[in-house]
Amino acid sequence: MAVSVHDLSDADARARYSALWAGAVQRSPFSSLAYADAVQAAFGLRCQLHLADHNAGAILYLKGRGLLKRVTVPPFTQYSAIVLKEPVPHHLVHQRKSPLELLLASIEQHCHKADLLLRTRDPRPAQWRGWHVRPLFTYVLDPAASTGNWSATARRVARTKTDLFELCEDSGFTRRVIDLCLGSYGRHHRNLPAKPRVLEHLVGCLSSQVRTFAALDQGEVAAGIIVLHDKRTAHYWIAGSRPGPAMTVLIGHVLTALQATGIASFDLVGANTPAIAEFKRAFGPSMDLYYHLKRGLFVQS
Repeated sequence: MAVSVHDLSDADARARYSALWAGAVQRSPFSSLAYADAVQAAFGLRCQLHLADHNAGAILYLKGRGLLKRVTVPPFTQYSAIVLKEPVPHHLVHQRKSPLELLLASIEQHCHKADLLLRTRDPRPAQWRGWHVRPLFTYVLDPAASTGNWSATARRVARTKTDLFELCEDSGFTRRVIDLCLGSYGRHHRNLPAKPRVLEHLVGCLSSQVRTFAALDQGEVAAGIIVLHDKRTAHYWIAGSRPGPAMTVLIGHVLTALQATGIASFDLVGANTPAIAEFKRAFGPSMDLYYHLKRGLFVQS
């Protein structure tokens, strides 16, 4: 199985990748061509498209030049764009011939430094190639699940506070949700990874893959979620709220809306910070595992 490397503007390579992504068992909204195009436009990152025949592909985001060139993960990107057509048999992993192994080898030929976030149950190819492999965790909700799985506190909030808010879906609230996200980062003493105007541009480029939900308190947005989706999975992508019950109420509304359009899972995008993970746990999710793969010495951006 050979790996070919292309510029993202290569029409034939794009068509091959698009066909792969459409039928892949491992994919996400973050690995779509539409997302790559939007990220490239918003953040000015260079892109490479790696194709392992018709079985696997990767879109890489590059920063720097020469010895400083590295593969990076763009802001607000939960998973790197690694796409696998079908489950990989263990014997191919053990023979060092798995699609992931070939993609990693191809990445190594083009960049000495790389940073990837990979959703997989088997990161051994990276480990065997000398990459640093660190487990990370996320919570995932089934939109069809009963609120009976929620914690007692979350159920009580949903039962007693929902009538206090007007719940709606409206892309016109995009910038206000981003501003609330900025405020949420500030309360946790963290900087927003991208400028609000850049995030607004990114969301605008992805109009067919995003849905914006808001909980209004007397006409003001008290909580908002910009959901990124690929029509089968959705992600709690850009979100923020004022302190209080609004976000709990809004999540219940979003789950109902996602279920109505056939979304099978709602990824809450990380459970790696204790207080944030505890808030998400209240909705009765299952825990899922993904990995941070790192190669080479890294320079802070």
